[in-house]
Order: sequence, then structure tokens, then C-alpha cells
Amino acid sequence: MTTKLKIGLIGDVGVGKTALIQRFCFGTYTEDYDATIGIETCDKSVNLDGKMYQLQLWDTAGQEKYHSLVRLYFKDIKGVLLVFQIDRQESFDHCKDWLDLFYSSISSGFTPPVLLVGNKCDLIGSSTRVSKESVDRFVSENGLEYIETSSKENTNVQEAFSQLLRSIINLKPIFVDPGEEEVKITQQTEDTDGGCVC
Repeated sequence: MTTKLKIGLIGDVGVGKTALIQRFCFGTYTEDYDATIGIETCDKSVNLDGKMYQLQLWDTAGQEKYHSLVRLYFKDIKGVLLVFQIDRQESFDHCKDWLDLFYSSISSGFTPPVLLVGNKCDLIGSSTRVSKESVDRFVSENGLEYIETSSKENTNVQEAFSQLLRSIINLKPIFVDPGEEEVKITQQTEDTDGGCVC
């Protein structure tokens, strides 16, 4: 039996949410993407220590004009990647706004885990990169975990989704077997019909 999990990616426009999904789902990378309009989805089946999960990945528009629409999709979500671009301070500064938007939109009773993602770490030598001290403080103040990724170089992309899934499993909500403790993505299956509209 396959467990279905709804996972969202939120963050400013242009930070690489669509590229992360493309790399994770299809193993591909493209330099230029059109900005996501509204919400687009991609299904991906993964094998986690012998248990099948179907991830429904929700790629959200980063523009402020779509915030009211984005709020609607948070229903029944099980985890979130909060993405900023590692050399764009403004995208990091807006993470608190995205976090507040998310927390104010979810139903009570279950608080999904949020993984902060510093994307485009191939630009890590940039003089404008967000300071480690700022990231550490934000993570500590908001009780988050953090990982740096690069869709271009395929750095930590699979690990980011694995880490988020591990957090979901460790919360042991009703869809998780009580004895399951650690998650490792051991196999990726073919994409479900319809693929990704990223």
C-alpha cells in the first residue's frame, strides 16, 4: 500500500523551487524557467526503507499577488521546504513572512515540519551571500532545520527531500507506522501518470 504525502515548496519568485522539483523528479536541470503562475504539482513515488510513498509536490508562485491562492493549498499538507536563494538577501528576509503565512493558514492539531533550504549553493563564493550567522539565528528562533542545495550541480537535492520526510516520519502522525524511526530514500520509481507541470 502506498502512502500519499502532500509536500509544499514556498519562497520568493526565482529562488529555484521549480528547479528543485525538476531535479528531484526527473534528474534534469534547465537554466531558464518561466515563473510559476498560481500552483503547479508533480507526483513522485519513492521507496523509503521498503515502504512506498507517493509524494505530491506543490510548487507555489512566489509573487505576492498569489498569496491568497497559495494559502488555500496548505490544507492537509504534511511538510514544507521553505526556499531562499543563497546570494539574495531579500529572499532570505522574506522567509519569516512566508513562515507566518504558512502557520496562519494550516489547520490546528498538526503542525507540519518546515525545512529551510538555502538554494543555489553553487553561488556560495558570492560576496552577497546571506551570512551564516543570520541563517543560524533564524533557524534557532523558529525551530527549523537547514540544508543548502544546488539544483544546477545536483547538490543535496535528494537529501533535502529525505530530511523533510525524516522529520515527517519522526512526528509519527496517523499515517506513519509507530515503529518506523529513520527514513532514507533508497529508490526512486518512475513518475506517476501526468508527471510534473513544473
